[in-house]
Parts: sequence; structure tokens; C-alpha cells
Amino acid sequence: APVVDIAAANSPEGLKIVAAVSDQRSGRVAVWTPDPAGGNRLASVGEFRGHQSPVSAVAAASGGQRFASGDVGGRVFVWDMQSVVKPTEMVGVLERAVQA
Repeated sequence: APVVDIAAANSPEGLKIVAAVSDQRSGRVAVWTPDPAGGNRLASVGEFRGHQSPVSAVAAASGGQRFASGDVGGRVFVWDMQSVVKPTEMVGVLERAVQA
């Protein structure tokens, strides 16, 4: 599946790279960090799933502890980098932004 957006942030544990990975039906957010063995390799931190529509955007917080993801269906989630389950859904954010 193609990567459609990417963000990076420094955290106390080091650099985190967040990518929106989508196909035509759904999407996920993949998080990587530079491989401790060095070189140009990345080590997977995890895959974050919860979107029912393809993920179209990601943004990482400057502290590297959280990131947000949005999908083409208008859902926005805020994720904790340490937990791959139970994101906070930002209900109504898109509707209010469009009306403003």
C-alpha cells in the first residue's frame, strides 16, 4: 500500500517517523525509528489501526509522544506513541472547521 503522508518528530527516545499508509478501502499509520544497529534501516515501532477510510494525513507533536491522523471520511484521531490501541477521536472537528 502506498505512503500518502509522512511526519517526523524528536522524542526522548529519539527520532520517530510517522507515515499514513492507505489503500482504496482503509488505512493505517505506521511508526518507525532509526534502527539501533545503524545504517539506513528503520525499526518498526508499531502499526496504528482504527480508521474506516483511507488515511490521508498525519502530523507529529513536537515532543514526539503523540501524533494525529486524519482520513478521507473526516475522522481525526490523536494517538499516544506508546499505545497502539484506543486513540482519542476528535469528533466534530472537521464539521466545525468547515463551517468557520
